[in-house]
Amino acid sequence: MNQIKAITKRMGRLLHIYIPIYDRHIYYVSAKTEADFIAIAKRTLNLEIHPDHRAACFAVRAYRPERNKVNIGIIWTDGKHLEHLVHETLHATLWIMDSCSMHLSNNWMEDETNAEQAFCLLQEYLFKTILDEGRKK
Repeated sequence: MNQIKAITKRMGRLLHIYIPIYDRHIYYVSAKTEADFIAIAKRTLNLEIHPDHRAACFAVRAYRPERNKVNIGIIWTDGKHLEHLVHETLHATLWIMDSCSMHLSNNWMEDETNAEQAFCLLQEYLFKTILDEGRKK
């Protein structure tokens, strides 16, 4: 059973996921095109995203809500390809865990800290949260 607790909030076409245990913010947007994603990021978060002609992406950007600078993760997919969402939530998971100094070891099957399980639970949580919110629309 996944024990990760987070706060989710819709912001127009963005889904904001705040994960207190890791103190990290993830934003997800489902947009048909990269140009649409860039426009939503600019309009909603005032972020500059440069096109790189992909079908999906994960990016980390500095964000300044209420004068506090924080790094946030942004996931974009077209909402049609689950494999893209799996791929991008793994990037998000690796970024979150790395920023908290958690790393998979070479001997992850014998790792007594259970880092592998923490990585898997976080990716499962991100994937399921985004998928469930997408179904509510």
